Amino acid sequence: MKTFYCQVDSFLATKDYLRKGRCVRLIGVMPHEYSDIHLADGVTTYTIDIDYWEFCVHFLGLKHRRQITTQRRDQIDSHEDKADFHATWYELKVNYVSYGTGYLFETFTEEPPQYISVWSIKEINGGPVVLQSKSATSSVSLLSYAGGRVQGRTSISSRPNVHPSVGKFVFDTFHVGQGMCSLVHNNQVGILLDVGAGKPITRDTYITNAIRNDLRTAVNLLAAPVNVVLSHADSDHWRILSWDSVLLTQIHAIYIPAGVSSLAFKDRAIKRKVIGISDHTWMLDNTTCLRVFRSAPLQPDRNGECLVSLFKRGRCRVLAAGDYVYERFGTDSNPNLRGLSRPARYSAVVVPHHGDAASANNVVGSTVGAKAFFSAGTHRGYKHPTAASLSAHRIAHFKNISRPTLPDIVRVRLL
Repeated sequence: MKTFYCQVDSFLATKDYLRKGRCVRLIGVMPHEYSDIHLADGVTTYTIDIDYWEFCVHFLGLKHRRQITTQRRDQIDSHEDKADFHATWYELKVNYVSYGTGYLFETFTEEPPQYISVWSIKEINGGPVVLQSKSATSSVSLLSYAGGRVQGRTSISSRPNVHPSVGKFVFDTFHVGQGMCSLVHNNQVGILLDVGAGKPITRDTYITNAIRNDLRTAVNLLAAPVNVVLSHADSDHWRILSWDSVLLTQIHAIYIPAGVSSLAFKDRAIKRKVIGISDHTWMLDNTTCLRVFRSAPLQPDRNGECLVSLFKRGRCRVLAAGDYVYERFGTDSNPNLRGLSRPARYSAVVVPHHGDAASANNVVGSTVGAKAFFSAGTHRGYKHPTAASLSAHRIAHFKNISRPTLPDIVRVRLL
């Protein structure tokens, strides 16, 4: 029997293996690393997918899954947006089996899963504190490539040394199923805005190269290491980093919202790359910039503690807000972010929260020919994008781009 100490990544996940049904996804550590000291130094984390019904039986103290009523399911599902439930520690005891309803693997490896059966799940009072990642100083640079060399991790310029003949910066985004991933680049340097994926893109098909992968092609063509801005801590916004060891070596730094913590970010594979940031503007060239705003939400929750990105080239603007829906802009305490809700026209948007029902409210203005990209997949519980969001963006004169069943990672130029 093996013991892990875990926190919940998602109560509403779907499996990457087996029949790809519902699961509760945990991030865990072994008992010898379950301490404040080890978390501060860096640990090896494990991704553990527990069959949803099996988790409910153990979590609710039931004897059989037939006892799982709709009311009890709603009780479990309601925890998804509550940060406290994701910060709670659980002791998980499992047995390795030749074939089971759940599995685990080291998070930042490409090793195959080990199948498990659950012996027990027990909530723990207290436990080590997953501290916030180090914060950036004013000298932290998003683009640190100069003359073919990467500058020091914490030394950065707000204006990267980019040769003018390289070309203008563009905004590409990718179909990645139930996840998000975009790339701002000029064919030499690049910034990834989220690096996540979900059903129908799964770990097994990605690692075995069973799919077309425009993301890998795009990053490989760049001349410099790439930097990442993660909108928030949910794994469908960073999972590809854990699936692709080559891509991870091409990442210089991973910028997350200041003050946000996640057990996965304490993994020694990425811990030294992770840096918390607040509002910042990076000038990419004389007419182009990337602005990042740290939210200050009226109601703090998992999606609300985030970074919202605004790409500007001349008079053209592209908005990438992660899972922070438009209607929350106006009540945010950050005046820079709140300003995004004022009358403005965008050339493109990556529709917030995968096109959920809330993203149909207060849709921002559009320019002629503007595009609305829906980064959604085939998660049967979420059913993104919603008809309401598709309709609202169409009414706001955006051209909708939505291919939730696409089994490949395909690039789309938004600007």
